[in-house]
Amino acid sequence: MLSSGVADGSGERLVWSQKYSVGVDEIDADHKVLIELIGQIDSAAAGSEAHAVIGTVLAALFDYTEYHFEREEKMMQTVGYTVLPQHKQKHDLLKSQVIEYLGRYSDDPNAVNIEDLSKFLQRWLSEHILKEDMGYRPLVENNPKAGEAAASVGIDFFMDVGRGD
Repeated sequence: MLSSGVADGSGERLVWSQKYSVGVDEIDADHKVLIELIGQIDSAAAGSEAHAVIGTVLAALFDYTEYHFEREEKMMQTVGYTVLPQHKQKHDLLKSQVIEYLGRYSDDPNAVNIEDLSKFLQRWLSEHILKEDMGYRPLVENNPKAGEAAASVGIDFFMDVGRGD
């Protein structure tokens, strides 16, 4: 179980539990990383280097989110998830929102309310996993093809993105 995390809107800290599992190890591992990255925003906000750390965490969050979404979308495509286009739209919207936060933060770190950013990301992640991602769970849980598809998006994804391919 993860010891750090984010609040789930009730004031409680969000920690990994089986209720967040979609039944595919790679996707569950990604969700754990995202919980940790968002949790770092709260932790960094209290530190003396908050502005430098927040920018770094936001950039890492964007990069990891791109990787995770690519992996998840490939898995959904492989299992024939019929609402993939709508799910992808939600992914694309979050990516554009994070880019907007990154731009504002880059221009002026004081222009981003860290508490609001943290609450937004916490709420989005919790709701997205529990509502949206659980929609595909019946198709992927214990499905070897889903696991293979998720596992096929690995470190080379970052290498390709870095080259602009």
